[in-house]
Amino acid sequence: MPRTARIDTLKNDLQARFGLVLSVTQIGEAVGISSRSTIDRWVRAEEKAGLKVLRFESRKGRFVLAADLAEWLIRKQARQAGS
Repeated sequence: MPRTARIDTLKNDLQARFGLVLSVTQIGEAVGISSRSTIDRWVRAEEKAGLKVLRFESRKGRFVLAADLAEWLIRKQARQAGS
């Protein structure tokens, strides 16, 4: 399956399960991390590496668009497969 099709499939799956925007807890659930401290470390590390993390003045916490997370995960997988 081409990478763009895989991104679209994962994006649609994430949106169906979590909606357009995922909270940190939902990000952890999506990537299979259950510990809150581990999720926080993972999000901080991936944000430094280029994951687009959103912050809203009116809300506590960090958020990610489902589309951005899908694209990030598929590209990360491709980079790791190529190394």
